Amino acid sequence: MRKEVIRQTDFTSRELPKTRMQQFFDVIKHQKLNMVKVAMLQTVFNAPLMVWAVLYYLLLAAGPSSPFQITVFAAIALVVCITISDVGLVGSFSCMKKIAYADGGFASSSFFMGLKEEWKKGIVFGFLHGLVIGVSLVGLVFFISVPGAEVIVRGFGLAMLLILSVTGTMMNYYSLAQSCCYSNTIGRIIKNSFLMSLMRFPKHFLLFLLHPGVI
Repeated sequence: MRKEVIRQTDFTSRELPKTRMQQFFDVIKHQKLNMVKVAMLQTVFNAPLMVWAVLYYLLLAAGPSSPFQITVFAAIALVVCITISDVGLVGSFSCMKKIAYADGGFASSSFFMGLKEEWKKGIVFGFLHGLVIGVSLVGLVFFISVPGAEVIVRGFGLAMLLILSVTGTMMNYYSLAQSCCYSNTIGRIIKNSFLMSLMRFPKHFLLFLLHPGVI
């Protein structure tokens, strides 16, 4: 077991990060191992979602006669998978907060402590997020496969689904961040997350354009 090297002198004001960007790179520089541990723990909770994506792709690639019906059942399973992933994100956000604030401790113990304290909120946030993404997925397949639909109607429907999925996803991340930093009720967290998602929607939309895999 490697012995930890403990700094003997305190940090000076010049060494401490003064902006969020500086803190971001400071955490990456000094907490690489802990961040890898958190990512590996989160991967366990993301495993059902990855399996779902592979199975759904294989089912669609097989050329089913009714892709919409398959998508409806797949969306139900997707809600469960996203809920499981969000329960893990509760622990990840709690752990990353301690890493960013330099509170100390081990990544694994902080992760499971966050799960123990906030798992109920993780289930609620995950279910709502999964419901939004599931409805968006079903709607996407419906508007693509519906015969004889007007171009304007189809385009409007797809635009509304895009806004729904982007807003719902960002609400989820804002909710998780608030739950690990502030003591607040679930209802107030969701309300604050909704307002922040709407106020910053242009930036969020740009983020999704740059990283389409997030959707």
